[in-house]
Amino acid sequence: MNKLLTVIFTLVILGSLILAGCGGSTTSTTATATTSTTAATSTTATTSPTKTYTPEEPLELKFAYHTPVTASLVGEFFQPWTDSIEQATGGRVRITHYPGGTLASLADYYDAVVSGLIDIAMIEPEESQGRFPLTEFTLLPYIFPNGPVGARVTYEILEKYTFDTEWKDVKVLMTPSLPPMDYHGTKQLHTLEDFQGMKIRSGGLVEGWVIEALGATPVEMETGDLSTSLERGMIDGCFLTHSALNAFGARDVTQYRTICKPFSRTWELVMNLQTWESLPDDIRTAFEENSGAEASAQLAIGNEYATIVTSGKIIDAYDKRVGNPGWYTPPDDELARWREAIMPVTERWLESVEAKGLPGRAMLEEVNSLVEKYKDLYILDFE
Repeated sequence: MNKLLTVIFTLVILGSLILAGCGGSTTSTTATATTSTTAATSTTATTSPTKTYTPEEPLELKFAYHTPVTASLVGEFFQPWTDSIEQATGGRVRITHYPGGTLASLADYYDAVVSGLIDIAMIEPEESQGRFPLTEFTLLPYIFPNGPVGARVTYEILEKYTFDTEWKDVKVLMTPSLPPMDYHGTKQLHTLEDFQGMKIRSGGLVEGWVIEALGATPVEMETGDLSTSLERGMIDGCFLTHSALNAFGARDVTQYRTICKPFSRTWELVMNLQTWESLPDDIRTAFEENSGAEASAQLAIGNEYATIVTSGKIIDAYDKRVGNPGWYTPPDDELARWREAIMPVTERWLESVEAKGLPGRAMLEEVNSLVEKYKDLYILDFE
């Protein structure tokens, strides 16, 4: 009996060795996570193999972002950008969009790109607090006059100050920037005093500081939860572009709108570094010629126009129908009070990054210089 067991055990071991030698495996790597939990687990547990390019088949790339497909940022920025890459490569690159956080949650996108589970993603720096401290300058109050200036300045500043530090593990391709945002909520907002006791959605650290400075309580949440949170009274309002108000379903659950534009929002489109380095030179050139600072600014112009058109549609198709005559614009002296309340956030941010030994003050001086340089180049007149 002992001899028989010995023979069986030996055969099992030999079989396992033969299977391993033939490429057999008991585990596999998958990049088709459909929930944030799956994506978060995968990014910490495994790394997808580097993509290899073969001329016979197009290179398939996954492009993930949290915004719905109905957002103007998708139709006016993401889609034209990916179309330009596919056209420039003669169809040798095919980029598939995964909108609405279908591959991972917004907070998990960066790790998913680094690991190779996602090829390209839109990153929200504030979703990973502490990882991109210098990059968070884009949410400082009143820093950009419009989206194109924000896109152009952000790319140039990050290229100089953070590509080799905060973004060293990915390839930064684009910096889509939104126009300054307005208030939308279930409570009326006319004066600085109206902020007292309000709960306002915050997307992260610096935005939360701005909301606190205005006198309200910031409540951190992803934009996908906005509609439900407003409807249930978990928050009283939010700062959004007009297009995002529609795209995230917040239009129908808010009736008060105040034009105030205290800050903007800018993101980064990044690619897995190993994928980037494995691309043939001509395909890399196609990406470079259709990406970068100026391409980001030009696409932001189209998105800005779409956002303005959306605001008109909201007023005409919804606000008038429910008896809301339009959005409230505070007088200049009232908005000056808001500005005075918010501006200390900039110094608070400077102190926080300088405590880490980072060149925040020098960088911000250069930001302001570039804004002056480009603000007359990208004058938006859609009349």
